[in-house]
Amino acid sequence: METVEAYLARKKQELDLLNDSLSDPLTIRFPNSVAEVIEQKFRLAAALKAEHALQDWGQTETAWTHAGRPRWGPFEFKYDYQRADLQVKGPSFYALENKSGSETVYTASGMAAISGLLMATAPVFSEADIITMPNSYGETTELIDGHTKHLRRIELGGSFAEIAKLRGSRPRILVLDSCTTASAFEETLKCTQPRLDLILFDTTCFSSGSGRILRALSWARSAATPIILLRSHTKLDSLGVEYGRLGSAVFPCSRGVQSSSCWKSS
Repeated sequence: METVEAYLARKKQELDLLNDSLSDPLTIRFPNSVAEVIEQKFRLAAALKAEHALQDWGQTETAWTHAGRPRWGPFEFKYDYQRADLQVKGPSFYALENKSGSETVYTASGMAAISGLLMATAPVFSEADIITMPNSYGETTELIDGHTKHLRRIELGGSFAEIAKLRGSRPRILVLDSCTTASAFEETLKCTQPRLDLILFDTTCFSSGSGRILRALSWARSAATPIILLRSHTKLDSLGVEYGRLGSAVFPCSRGVQSSSCWKSS
C-alpha cells in the first residue's frame, strides 16, 4: 500500500509535469495534503487554459471565426454555436480488436454522452432496473436519480452475486464504472451469467489500451450482452484534473449480439 509521503511525492512530480507545459511556469510548492494537490492542479489547469486561449483566441465554444477545422493531434473538429453540432474526425480512441464494426458518437462532454445514452433508453425500456457499483461516479448516480424516471437505480452493497437475488421481470442495465474498486470490478467479471440486457461502461479512468477494457468487452461478448463504452476525453489523465470538454459513446461490434443499430436508431 502506498504511504502518504509516497503519494504526495508522486503528486509533486505530476504538478511539475503540468507546470513544465507552461511557457511561463508558476511556483509550485510541495503539497502537504490532498487538498493542496487539488488546489495546485486546478490552478495549473486554469493557467494552461488561459495560455492556450491567448494563443488560439479565435477558437471559443462558438467557432465564430470559421477559420477552418481546428486540430488537436490526429483529430479535427468542426462546430458552430456552443458546439451543439460538434463533428470529430480522427482515429478510434480504443485499441479494439475489431475497429471496423464499431461506431463512435462524440459529444460536448462525458456527462453529455452518458445523459444522452440514458435518455435514449426510454423508448426502448419503458421501465428498467439500472444497477450501479459501489463508489460509482457521483454525478452519474445523481443524474440517474434525478432525471431518468423510467429507471430504478439499485446500488450493489458489495458482491455482484446480489444481482442473482433480484426479482422481477424488468430489464437490467449495468453501469460499470472505471472509478469503482478493483475488487468490485474483478468480482463482476467473474460472473458467467450476469442476466443483463445492457452494459454501460464508463472508461474515463482507463487508458485506451487498458486490459480491463478488453476484458470487459470479452465478458460482455461471452454473455451475449450489448455494451457501450462511455468516456470523458479531455481530462489530463491520469493527472486528475479536467482540462477541456469532450465525450464519446462507442458502440463496439459484437458478433452474435444485437447492439449498436437498435440503440442508435432509438
